[in-house]
Amino acid sequence: MTTAVGDALVNLLEWSWPRLRPSARQMFERVADAVRPDPPIRLCSVDGRESLTGVAVMSRGEVLDFVGWRHQAMTPNRPEPPRYFDEEPMWRQGVDPYRR
Repeated sequence: MTTAVGDALVNLLEWSWPRLRPSARQMFERVADAVRPDPPIRLCSVDGRESLTGVAVMSRGEVLDFVGWRHQAMTPNRPEPPRYFDEEPMWRQGVDPYRR
């Protein structure tokens, strides 16, 4: 019985594939365009030293599941974090910023 079902599925695929191939290709291209992010997303480690290559399932900016590998980034993906104080903060200088 299993052999007959398997043969029937193979015969159905052999019969339908030449007829469905053009529309299936168009459908896959439309799906790929719909799920491709714009602008592109780059996944890298927080410090920017490693890039990730693979398939990620994301929700609201967080990676839920990831299948792939990581490798050393060619160039740092993140700029240096901004420095908030060019000089010592006012509260360390003994100046009250709320006083007029």
